[in-house]
Amino acid sequence: MLFVSLPPPLSRALLLAGYFTLSWAQLALPTWRKANITTSAAARTAFARAALQETIVHIGANGQFPDAADYVVPAIFYSQLAAFDAATGSQQYRDSLVQYFQNATMIHANFSNSENYGYAAVQAYVTYKDPVFLEYAIGVWNISNQYTLSQADIDAGRQKSGLKNFDLAQTCHGKTMAGGTFGITAVSDPSIAGLSTGQFAILSALLAASTSEPEYLAAAQLSIAFMQSHWLNPQNIMLDGISGRNNDSCSLTTALQPYDSGMAIEALAIVVDITKDSLSRSLLTSLIEAAITSTAWQKADGIISNQAHGSGGDVSIIRGLSAAYSRNVTTLPLREYIKGYLAVQASPPFTTNGLDENIYGHWVGPAATAFSSKDQTTALAVLVAAMGLQNDTQKPASSSQAVTFGGGLTSTGSTFSPSTTLSPSPPSAGHSNSHMGQLVGGIIAAVLTVILLICMGSLLYIRRLRKNSRRASISSRPDVLSVQIRPGINLRSTIEINPSTSPISQTASSVLTDTTNAPDIAKYGQWDWEKPPQLEQPRTRQWLSDQAERVYGYPTAIPASRGSALPTDGRMRILHSQYQRRDSTVFDDDEDPPGYPGTEMV
Repeated sequence: MLFVSLPPPLSRALLLAGYFTLSWAQLALPTWRKANITTSAAARTAFARAALQETIVHIGANGQFPDAADYVVPAIFYSQLAAFDAATGSQQYRDSLVQYFQNATMIHANFSNSENYGYAAVQAYVTYKDPVFLEYAIGVWNISNQYTLSQADIDAGRQKSGLKNFDLAQTCHGKTMAGGTFGITAVSDPSIAGLSTGQFAILSALLAASTSEPEYLAAAQLSIAFMQSHWLNPQNIMLDGISGRNNDSCSLTTALQPYDSGMAIEALAIVVDITKDSLSRSLLTSLIEAAITSTAWQKADGIISNQAHGSGGDVSIIRGLSAAYSRNVTTLPLREYIKGYLAVQASPPFTTNGLDENIYGHWVGPAATAFSSKDQTTALAVLVAAMGLQNDTQKPASSSQAVTFGGGLTSTGSTFSPSTTLSPSPPSAGHSNSHMGQLVGGIIAAVLTVILLICMGSLLYIRRLRKNSRRASISSRPDVLSVQIRPGINLRSTIEINPSTSPISQTASSVLTDTTNAPDIAKYGQWDWEKPPQLEQPRTRQWLSDQAERVYGYPTAIPASRGSALPTDGRMRILHSQYQRRDSTVFDDDEDPPGYPGTEMV
């Protein structure tokens, strides 16, 4: 087996790349039901529009639903109308929303401290740029902010607004209580709720994105910090509720609900989109991964089965994941799994009933026998969110083939008419094998990617090694020995090794070192931990100086005028010594220099 030693930074990068690719591949479970988007964007838009039109029919003159739904549900529907127009770039529902908001204020002034109306209002403002919607949103924010604990309230020990009549808990488990929002306006109720805190965080973030006012961004970040400090459990799931009253032992509500994580995800997605903060992005990634894989509110098929609000599904987690997807604030692999998870939510048997194909029943069945505003708005959350998802395939639908959206909405007609009967498709026999194949394919792709990166790194390493070898071979060329004799300077200290391209340099270099046993400098690359041996230049200079004194008897300090008056026989002795091997002895002073052709000794 071939092992390639890579530079540490490159090897670490390859390791991390392989880890993250494989870890995200493991998120898509083979048991997920139909995690594919195969319906065209036009068809999905038609489905959503038809469901919205059907819902409008059930709105009363006061802008509310007549099926005993609470005051919050119409606000959810208002936000879905605005989101639809934002996705289609139209103003189809603008006038209707203006009237709906006016009617809602007649029932409860300032929307009775409901952040859902603020959420819908700011969504409408983003879509239509009508300042009346911004005024509604800011009005809701101002009221909610009065019920949100500031650091000044915590420091004082009492809420400065006087809206609560008890002493505040300043810290819980060493963390400040600033940022929590009371869920009930009663003066004696100490409950800081997940819904109120999460919705205020989202409203603050949306206003920050819409107005660029730092006050709103600071409020959103404070709310997120509160949720992270007090409600984030070791599995990265958000909890719900804590007492804000002193001496209540910081009691927590330990129930796991998807909307708590969903609201935190949406608020974080907006804040990350604004600030690009890496720590916030890391927290967002952890929350999304935990929400997608949690078994607290979904089974192995990936379908949300939350019964907290009676609809079976969950609007908040759909909106949160949709915000993370549409704002593109995650890695590409995680973004693809968000898309798959949203596609799974369209496949439950909530799609049809016996009355109207555009009326949606309970999230996990059975089919509804009457219109339910809760079930309808829960289904609309997925239908509207799916409008912005990219298709997994772009195959055009023919009149003879079925068109599916996430496997749940099926049309067998020749057109994408909204009135086409929608019926849930049963799971195909090869569904599990299909997803297993996708999982295996993802792993193989990851391995091939890592191998490709390793090959590229190896080529770069070899190229650099060759470059270093060339440099080493150039630097190892012998140098000419030049003797500079200056007045009053010791001969030994004035011998210098100067680079030269003269042919004599290769001959004279034997004076400096024995080239026959010199190390191969080229083999020392920058990744080799051994330092190459150094040439013994000081020792050579010492020897040469000694020989000069032996041959000529010069003193250590030689006048400059005598530098060029070296006798011919002395020069010949030095040249002769250059050709002696390292174990040869220097000839005696009385020995005649060798004879050279064409040279006459005087």
